[in-house]
Amino acid sequence: MTYYSGETIHGDWTDEAVRTVAGRSGIHFSGEGTFENLTLSGNVNRTFTPNAYVLCFSLERLRKFGAHCVRVDDIGGFFRSVSASLGRKYKIIDSGIGSVEYRERVYRHLDPAPSRHPAFIKPPTFEDEKEVRMLWVVDNPDIKPRFLDCPRARRYCTLLPPIA
Repeated sequence: MTYYSGETIHGDWTDEAVRTVAGRSGIHFSGEGTFENLTLSGNVNRTFTPNAYVLCFSLERLRKFGAHCVRVDDIGGFFRSVSASLGRKYKIIDSGIGSVEYRERVYRHLDPAPSRHPAFIKPPTFEDEKEVRMLWVVDNPDIKPRFLDCPRARRYCTLLPPIA
């Protein structure tokens, strides 16, 4: 996710717009004291989550994902099972499950900020995928693709016949 502060904004710390642009630009103050004549312009703040695992699903069976499909019948049970297995390997700092919001991964100045973690945001060109994602942020900065042994998750799934 990328934020551009855009046009110059000038004011003091009592101005809500100045505080919003500063915070989105990665500038944070303790709240003690006052700041006058603050000018912000041309700031860029990029948000990365390098220590996360993401598992993606579609609400519909789409040929573009291949002929084979596993349906998850109990998404909550599946999520808890995978979380337990992953938790045996890493300390999970944060996790979540939800539908993807299809919007640009860029916002500017005082535009509405995304209400979701960046992992749940995808460009509108993929809106046909109707995606749901699971996210686990872990304490390991060295994330790599991996096989996760999670036999309990199988009870929440059904293997569907291949698309002919």
